[in-house]
Amino acid sequence: MASVYYLCDVTQLKKISVVIVARDAGETLHRCLSSLSSFSEVVVLIDEATSDSTLEICQQFSQVKTHFTLFEGFGKIKQKVVALASNSWVLSIDADEVVSTGMEDEIKMLKLDEKTVYAIHRHNHYQQRHIDACGWNNDYPIRLFNKYKTNFDDAAIHEAVVSKGMEVRKLKGPILHYPYKDEAGLRQKAVRYAELYARQNHRKKSASPWKAWWKSVFTFFKDFVLRKGWQYGRDGFTIAKYNALGSKLKYQYLGELNQQMGITLIISTYNRPDALARVLESVVDQSYPPAQVIIADDGSTEETARVVEHYKTRLAQLIHVWHEDTGFRLAAIRNKALKEVSQAFVSMVDGDMVLHKDFLYSFFLHAKKGWYYQGKRVLLDEKNTEKVLQDTSYHLGFFTPALPIDSTPYPYLSCPSSSAGKKRPSEG
Repeated sequence: MASVYYLCDVTQLKKISVVIVARDAGETLHRCLSSLSSFSEVVVLIDEATSDSTLEICQQFSQVKTHFTLFEGFGKIKQKVVALASNSWVLSIDADEVVSTGMEDEIKMLKLDEKTVYAIHRHNHYQQRHIDACGWNNDYPIRLFNKYKTNFDDAAIHEAVVSKGMEVRKLKGPILHYPYKDEAGLRQKAVRYAELYARQNHRKKSASPWKAWWKSVFTFFKDFVLRKGWQYGRDGFTIAKYNALGSKLKYQYLGELNQQMGITLIISTYNRPDALARVLESVVDQSYPPAQVIIADDGSTEETARVVEHYKTRLAQLIHVWHEDTGFRLAAIRNKALKEVSQAFVSMVDGDMVLHKDFLYSFFLHAKKGWYYQGKRVLLDEKNTEKVLQDTSYHLGFFTPALPIDSTPYPYLSCPSSSAGKKRPSEG
């Protein structure tokens, strides 16, 4: 069988820009940059929070260009550093990694294909010892790609090069990874990544003390037993222990963050001060109070303004957004109100909808980013409308007259409402 040989292209590396993001990388950066002497361009994007010798180390290497940025999550800042590269081909490495001679030689022999991304075998080390267990083995991150064909995703942590629709080719020449010199480094990364995970998954995933405990126990068992951390003795045990801590903290921090959800309640109204006052009274009684209340007023008279002013002493962050009455412009006033929103989540109701005391609490329990929720309302007859308006202690019952069958009130995501009152001519 004939063998195929590839000639090394010594100019290949000159066509590739190396990109690095760094923060307080003084302990590892010099060794990293020293391994890149064959590359003509190295772009280092430094986190502005850096307080060590990272910049001074970069200035010791003539091919290194430095830039600064605020941290926005790993995915986004890696997109930024890729954009700063002058070559179309980029090699992304971390400040605690070293390009091996084998990796460099293999890249020299590559016939680069813009429809292909290249995954590089990463050898992970703990205290200078190569660890081929605990989930650190079989690690092939995509690092070499054409920036005009793909880039990193937006993930705050565990970012990756988008490979959909592209061929992925694995390279054997390893990149050497030296992320931790001691247990303090393992713990520091566990804490930082847990914080980023919680922010990235806020209101997207659920968390509880039980889930945090179970994830921690399972992670340790998986990494120390199933992934053969036991073969590395004390080092394997230590790595599995801090991997488990990271899992625990991820769900602990996520659970705490999920409990911190500010809601803006937007109430649209037009010349129904009596109904608005009753609605605001129901807002005061919410078991989960809103962080902000905005009255979207489609041109009401001064009487409505007086009602709003009265409730400013009872509701924090109560804002009255008004525009002139030139006809029915509900969408316009709601859009104007949305510009004043200060919270991440918004609930909208009409100014004649009296809220169930757990209306916002149910929203708090269910709200997730990217989801839209529609509530249930109960239409009242004239008699019950008057009772609700006059008696703040009045509560609807299951057999209250004039309730439509398909509008039976539910304890969650429901808002009993009054349907009385005249419509404006332009409403039809």
